[in-house]
Amino acid sequence: MCSSTPIAVLVVDDEALVRGVLGAMLTRLGYTPVLAGSGAEGVDILQARERGIAAAVLDVRMPVMDGPTTMDALRVLVPGLPCVFLSGEIGPYTSGELIARGASAVIGKPVAMGQLDRAVALALGDAGDRNRHS
Repeated sequence: MCSSTPIAVLVVDDEALVRGVLGAMLTRLGYTPVLAGSGAEGVDILQARERGIAAAVLDVRMPVMDGPTTMDALRVLVPGLPCVFLSGEIGPYTSGELIARGASAVIGKPVAMGQLDRAVALALGDAGDRNRHS
């Protein structure tokens, strides 16, 4: 089923190239990516359009505000916001700890489009054929 409004997914990653690639992948998957270069920018974006963001894809390791801290701040604005963590290195966190903190999924970089699709679908609570443009 196709909706007239694609689902918006917030992407927070401090690497511009990674943000761009994730944005392009999400667009091909039928989502509307909303890109942020830091946790603080992601929080500002969500605050400005909290009803328009359905999920977030967050880099785990970022300067100043890491992914888990960003998730906590986003969820102050939108409790229960579905979040997927993405990272080449998860640093001081294990995948299990991130899931225990409330992440829907943890996927590694580089990410394949199918992995991203499954992780965002899991975060949104369905099998991937939700109301998106195809």
